[in-house]
Order: sequence, then C-alpha cells, then structure tokens
Amino acid sequence: MSIQLLDFNKSNSSKSFMDDFNPTKEDQLTFSKLSEKHEEFLAKKEYDSQGITDKDIENETDDYIMAFGILELNYEYDIKENSGVPVNDDEYKTAFTDCGFTGFIDSITLNKSNSESFYYLFNVYNNLMCEVNLIDENFNGQTEESFKQLIKDKQQKSMPVVVQFVYYVNQ
Repeated sequence: MSIQLLDFNKSNSSKSFMDDFNPTKEDQLTFSKLSEKHEEFLAKKEYDSQGITDKDIENETDDYIMAFGILELNYEYDIKENSGVPVNDDEYKTAFTDCGFTGFIDSITLNKSNSESFYYLFNVYNNLMCEVNLIDENFNGQTEESFKQLIKDKQQKSMPVVVQFVYYVNQ
C-alpha cells in the first residue's frame, strides 16, 4: 500500500476548501488528477523495477499485466481483519464519516475538528498487514514521523490536508 500526502495548495484549492475545509467540484477534480499521478508513479516504479518495457506495455504482455494492479480496499477483509491495531466498527465508521473526502475508503482529509478521527484512521491504514510506503507530495519516501510532521506543517500554513491510499499488488 502506498499512502501519499496529496499536493493540495493555494494555487489548486478553492477558497471554501482552504477556509472551511469544504471541497468544491473543482477540488474533487484536483483530487482525481493528483490521485491519478500517484497511481501512475506507482505503476512506473513497479514497471521499472521489474524490467517492463514500453513494448510490453504496448503489447499488453502477461509480464505487464501481472506487474502492477490496483485493488479496492474492502473494510471487512483488508482493513478490519488485517490491521495490526484493533479496529472497532463504530469507531471506524464515525472516523470515516468525519474524515472521508471522496466517499470511498481511498482518502481522508484533516480539518480543524477531526484530528482524533484522522489520526485513528491513519494509524489503522499505516498498520495494515502489508508493506506500507509513506510518500510526500513529490513522491519522496517518508518515515512515519516525517510524514506526520509534513501534515503538521501543512496545517500550520492553513493548507488542505488530504491523504490518499493506493492498495496495489505487484508480481
């Protein structure tokens, strides 16, 4: 799994998102663009590490097809049953309601009133029983401590904090 702090900033965020953490349709479009970049980065990284060539991609070879795939997170199996920390149904649902950005379990947002819920969900996702990589807005690897510091830095600058999760398989 890859967890990225998305690059929402003053130039690509609406005033209502910046001031009130209320995303507009344009902010949701920005989320789509940023999440697509995250997925493309992961795919390229996997293809490069596995020696997948442009010709493999063009011809959709078996090696290409098996090299990388994005999976949808399933609450019961992927999260509740495979987290290294306890997951309570009610607490998870409440936290997700407080922090959900897209309505799906692929992202969360931090605002002025949901810090406890945000960090609860971050802890659940960061402790899933799979390899978890934390990356910043520029796709640089981070430790848990440095990732949390980047979040605090964005908060201090009154910047939107949106974290996206990409659950993927590789060969």
